[in-house]
Amino acid sequence: MNLTMLAKPICDRQIYKAIRKNRCRSLVEIGLGDGSRSVNMIRVAQKFAVSSNVKYTGIDLFDSRENSEPKLSLIEVHRQLKAIQGVKVQLVPGEMGPAIARIANSHVRTDLIVISNGVSEKSLEQAWFYFPRMLQSSSIVMTQRQFNGPFETLNRLQVEKLTANRSVRRAA
Repeated sequence: MNLTMLAKPICDRQIYKAIRKNRCRSLVEIGLGDGSRSVNMIRVAQKFAVSSNVKYTGIDLFDSRENSEPKLSLIEVHRQLKAIQGVKVQLVPGEMGPAIARIANSHVRTDLIVISNGVSEKSLEQAWFYFPRMLQSSSIVMTQRQFNGPFETLNRLQVEKLTANRSVRRAA
């Protein structure tokens, strides 16, 4: 199946195309939804990455999600992703801001960071500070503002400018 042309929801096709085009092998996904996109991201990366060593990190509230959201068990997702051969999986439970702070130094040279629309603005605000240290010159960050809406793509330079602007505003 060609996920870059046939995947549902349609907005996920942007992610798969970015993985294919940039030959991403180090992926960080924030907000896993039901976990199906995670599996697809890994499979596309395995198919197109320069090296077969794919590293995937997923950050989500998992079992702590609010009642209105579908429950996503950390153990179930871990089993599902570990069943895929040839991928190093790390799942980080908790709010995005503190979770990114915990992993940033061990995730330098990340190729792709995907931020789903369900992430709170407060958590996102805390996390922007750590993103530049995780990125390399060819890295991209994809953020989604609305459910099943398009992703905005930022390169490392844009992330650094955004981070600098946030720091200046916070200091003022």
